[in-house]
Amino acid sequence: MTQFNSIYFLHIPKTAGRFIREEVLYPLVPNISRSRILFLGHTLDSNPVHTGWSDEILPNTYVLSSFRHPVEQAVSYFCQRTLDWAKHVNAPDEEVDGLLTKEKMLSQMKKVPYFYENHQSKFFIYNTPWMNGVKRDYSLDPKNYQDLIYSRIDRLNLFLKVTDNPSYSIPIATRICNDLGVAFPDCEFPVNVGVLPIFSNEASKRIYSELTPGENDAILEMSSVDSDIYFNDSLFTQLGKSNGN
Repeated sequence: MTQFNSIYFLHIPKTAGRFIREEVLYPLVPNISRSRILFLGHTLDSNPVHTGWSDEILPNTYVLSSFRHPVEQAVSYFCQRTLDWAKHVNAPDEEVDGLLTKEKMLSQMKKVPYFYENHQSKFFIYNTPWMNGVKRDYSLDPKNYQDLIYSRIDRLNLFLKVTDNPSYSIPIATRICNDLGVAFPDCEFPVNVGVLPIFSNEASKRIYSELTPGENDAILEMSSVDSDIYFNDSLFTQLGKSNGN
């Protein structure tokens, strides 16, 4: 019998969360649910909700999360913020195209750095839910919370470094099933599932390709806590091994 009775997905923005939810977790729902393991919070929401740490997490909660290269995440996050704004104000395409540039991104990172500095590690500080008047505090400096951040990373049962590794979904799903003690689903994963492109839109690809080595280094330095986490392979799960701790 599994030691876990619940599962929680700590979803950090622009870290393949939709892929993990739709192409890894969804096919596992029937078997996990039959084992009376509850999905906590927004783990299965069809409209992705970004979540931080949760008071719902107990010793018998299986917690998973993912982390992305800080430069890739920053570019993707900038493009998503811009596209969300454009959709909200119904901006014409030509105006949006003019905003989706490397120069605009670097300018925004200087004007509102708190949206980009160590953006991913902040989600290990935030406690959810942050509805009902509780908001994310982007001004929090992860440099001052590193003990908390690393203790929560250590608590994760599955911590994925986002890559463009083909067939990525099946090893993740297999690992989750093994950890939870549930059967792998008797179904076919769709063709091409698991192919994780670095970027899902052309603007992100273009901006990323235009960054100079110096600009890349500046973004990594800006997010030094995120960089230290991402480049520390020992923090991430080796998918070939099962570990319920």
